[in-house]
Amino acid sequence: MPSQVSGTSASTEPSFDVTIFKGNNHRPKYVASCLSQHVPSLPANQVSSILACISRSGKATIHLGSDPLVIRSCIQGLSATELKYSLTNTL
Repeated sequence: MPSQVSGTSASTEPSFDVTIFKGNNHRPKYVASCLSQHVPSLPANQVSSILACISRSGKATIHLGSDPLVIRSCIQGLSATELKYSLTNTL
């Protein structure tokens, strides 16, 4: 009889976060529009909390996960905006 191991194994796929930085001329409506259009994994109800975080601390980090299509879509979309961002590997 084969032995069974309980628990979960650690994922070997890289996971990514994107940090959005506050810009001098970025109005909250513009930032919200950019996030809604270009961050596919972001629920619409989290946009206001991200805007509040950017307003308070000057930046907000969004977990993108490990799906390469989501990551690529997000980076391509954000690159077309005036937002300043940084992509971080969280593996």
